[in-house]
Amino acid sequence: MNILGQIIKLINYSSEGKLLYSESFKYDEQKVLLKFTHTVPDSTNKSYQAIYSSDAKGKRLSERVYAPNGYILYTSKFAYDSENQLMEEVSYNYSGAFDFKKNFKYVYDKTGNWTSLVNKNKTSSYLTIREIQYN
Repeated sequence: MNILGQIIKLINYSSEGKLLYSESFKYDEQKVLLKFTHTVPDSTNKSYQAIYSSDAKGKRLSERVYAPNGYILYTSKFAYDSENQLMEEVSYNYSGAFDFKKNFKYVYDKTGNWTSLVNKNKTSSYLTIREIQYN
């Protein structure tokens, strides 16, 4: 961790002590994640690096994911609703052609917290229900 309490390196070992993977995180001075690297030893097809762009408030606008050889794997762009919740993710393949789209729909309680989330894409749909207790 850095002095701000952010994780900068995560290393995962098997129960036998073999290195499974490592992850590193790089942040800007406003604590916004800029770069994430996932490295699997002896496996370039499972390793990748993601570069993020964000707006002035730190909200993620896009990500570009690269293979270890520097070639782009895919790009995603994000859109948000009036409550600053993720509303849409659109992904494009390595050549820039449309790949898939995810839509997120929230239901809010009377205090403005979301209580259910529907995550829908071309092939599936997921429902997340969140219970919040107020005193």
